[in-house]
Amino acid sequence: MVDECDALLQAVEAAPDDTTLQLVYADWLDERGDPRGELLRCQAARNQLTPADPEYTALLEHEARLRRDHPAVILPWERRLSIARIRALIAHSGPSTDGAVTGPYTPGTCLTEPDVVAWEVARVVVLPEEYKLFLQEIGNGGAMPGSYCDFDIFPLARVRSGPIAAAPFPVTSDRFRKRLRQVRAEGRPTDWVLFPELQPVWEQNDGLPGSVSIGGYPGGDGLLLVTTGELRGSIWCTVCYGIPETDPLDEPLGFLNWFAATLAGFQSGA
Repeated sequence: MVDECDALLQAVEAAPDDTTLQLVYADWLDERGDPRGELLRCQAARNQLTPADPEYTALLEHEARLRRDHPAVILPWERRLSIARIRALIAHSGPSTDGAVTGPYTPGTCLTEPDVVAWEVARVVVLPEEYKLFLQEIGNGGAMPGSYCDFDIFPLARVRSGPIAAAPFPVTSDRFRKRLRQVRAEGRPTDWVLFPELQPVWEQNDGLPGSVSIGGYPGGDGLLLVTTGELRGSIWCTVCYGIPETDPLDEPLGFLNWFAATLAGFQSGA
């Protein structure tokens, strides 16, 4: 028998864009002192704003604090909601207004947990949790046809990995945040290389240690998933020796939020 909490959660999962339903769920959580209710209210309010609005940034910062304060409660629950949103985005995916993609995203057949574990054992690499969840709940890779190149998430058998995938990722969390603050204050460098120290590392290893190649954008740029270090789970584009995918606060995006934002961006032409 489904209890009231699960029934509300399942209703929200079935209609991830229904703000009214989210606020009903938030009320239920608030009445029980559950911090997820406050997070839902922040997200609902932020969805009515543009990223240029100062209140948008304030809400995003508050959401980040809630995650830091209540990780055990919020993070697994958010992943479940992210999976539901991705399913809805895939169901409505199609050609983008700018012509970058020309058809819907088609996921592969889902893997089982033993499938993923066998890959990890064979390559001595532990994949980030969100990526593994995607492989098991959404599909083993997938593609969206593009006018130049496809938007491609490789099936696990095609994910390029080697001994360097288990090596330390060369950018620390502290270096990441200091550098992005500097770029925000001074502007992007003319050569667009955000982390100059990555150039010799890339050239020596033909890639970045502590990462695996998981796909590519319609423009042809590759995608890396960080597998080690403080930035484990973040997504980087291969252009200019590595550029991280970030949110409006310049925080690194995990796989599920990045994938959802990418599909939503194709739909809106952003």
